[in-house]
Amino acid sequence: MKHMKLAMIIAATMTMPFAMASDLADKESDRILHKNQAQVQKYAEDQGKPAPQVIKYKYGMEMDIIKVVSVSRPAEVCRVVPARITYEDSQGSLNTIEYLVMGTGCRNDG
Repeated sequence: MKHMKLAMIIAATMTMPFAMASDLADKESDRILHKNQAQVQKYAEDQGKPAPQVIKYKYGMEMDIIKVVSVSRPAEVCRVVPARITYEDSQGSLNTIEYLVMGTGCRNDG
């Protein structure tokens, strides 16, 4: 019984750094997306247009891109993270699409 408890404690301790790293990655991604959203809202105000709603990308989605306004940078983590592109379409409307990309924090030391 003592060995079982010890094994559980060791297993829990070993997974803590991964959970903490995941939490930091989420916070970094959130910070980047919030900063991007503020920039897009300011751009929309300056152009006298409504700020766009964020739409999640779906495979095969048609996009009528006339002018790219903003592209968020991926978080510097080694995992898949959300990113956003904001663009004007041929009607002059602003659109923001959220999609997934690989973070830029992966290292290949081999």
